[in-house]
Amino acid sequence: MRHLSIKRISTFVMSIIIILMCATPVMAQNKTSGQTDKVKAGFFQFKGYHITADNGVRSGYGYDVLINKAK
Repeated sequence: MRHLSIKRISTFVMSIIIILMCATPVMAQNKTSGQTDKVKAGFFQFKGYHITADNGVRSGYGYDVLINKAK
């Protein structure tokens, strides 16, 4: 009997904690104009993904993704 009541109490407490965690508002801060973040990305040779031609021109899926993220 005691084991059952401890289990019920712990279930109730955990439920309240989960509800409070879900109900807590999340604040997001807007960036002011002109404020940007710089991210450095590595470019490595990987056939079909990152390709550098003999003349130095880069291409491939990974390259296209990096270019699109930079916009």
